[in-house]
Amino acid sequence: MEAEIAGRSLSQTEKLAKILEVTKREWAVESDEVKAKVKLTKAELQKERGSAGEPSPDKFQVAINDLSYVASAFLTHIKQTTNWTGFLVLGGPKLDIGGEMAVAS
Repeated sequence: MEAEIAGRSLSQTEKLAKILEVTKREWAVESDEVKAKVKLTKAELQKERGSAGEPSPDKFQVAINDLSYVASAFLTHIKQTTNWTGFLVLGGPKLDIGGEMAVAS
């Protein structure tokens, strides 16, 4: 990826799109042995981290705080790759305001 973007100034969204593009391309040509090893490592990491259950309230809040960046990158990627425009409306309890309902769009 670094070689493909060398000398170019990309936004965070463009970098994310390039990472996705390169990852998808490289994964498609990877051997079955490497793919199996990656999947096994991923499963082991998920087991170690206890991903099979509810995230902690702190993890929820961190994810909520990151929503605008993630949503913006996602929607920008859609626009760049399809020329479609979209919007998201999300809502739920927000711990940093006492668990009150919050809506973001």
